[in-house]
Amino acid sequence: NISDISPVSSLTKLQRLFFYNNKVSDVSSLANLTNINWLSAGHNQISDLTPLANLTRIAQLGLNGQAWTNAPVNYKANVSIPNTVKNVTGALIAPATISDGGSYTEPDITWNLPSYTNEVSYTFSQPVTIGKGTTTFSGTVTQPLKAIFNVKFHVDGKETTKEVEAGNLLTEPAKPVKEGHTFVGWFDAQTGGTKWNFSTDK
Repeated sequence: NISDISPVSSLTKLQRLFFYNNKVSDVSSLANLTNINWLSAGHNQISDLTPLANLTRIAQLGLNGQAWTNAPVNYKANVSIPNTVKNVTGALIAPATISDGGSYTEPDITWNLPSYTNEVSYTFSQPVTIGKGTTTFSGTVTQPLKAIFNVKFHVDGKETTKEVEAGNLLTEPAKPVKEGHTFVGWFDAQTGGTKWNFSTDK
């Protein structure tokens, strides 16, 4: 479960480095390790290869099977996220496949989602050569989507709106005060509704 390889940044005589099947996302600490001739970095979370551009002595190279999950974004009918996958020159690598009928116009991946889905994803795959080492830089990027509901509170003709994520509890607003009246609670309908329990209802 290694995620940080920065301690190797000073090992300038290092020739072989293996961190296959871990959680490394940042390889900038390898930029000056120009004596490396064997780099095994498949099945991590690497999205940007530009720090490896100067490792010209590499003869054996592995970068396949990267996979990571982005921070969640709110679901909406049109979701767009930036592509962050870069090859050794810094150029963006276009997606190989995009889930749910998504499309790509550099630099953004876009999905039209008429109904809620909890995640979308895309894959990438491109041959890469660094020094004399050749491999396929490939992987899958998952984008979780949060279902957000707008909850409207009505008090004497005035409306306020709060956002709440599906499955989360609502925060109870301040109790309204009106002279000559006693507030008895919030209900899920103007008439005939059920009193809302902010401790349990979702």
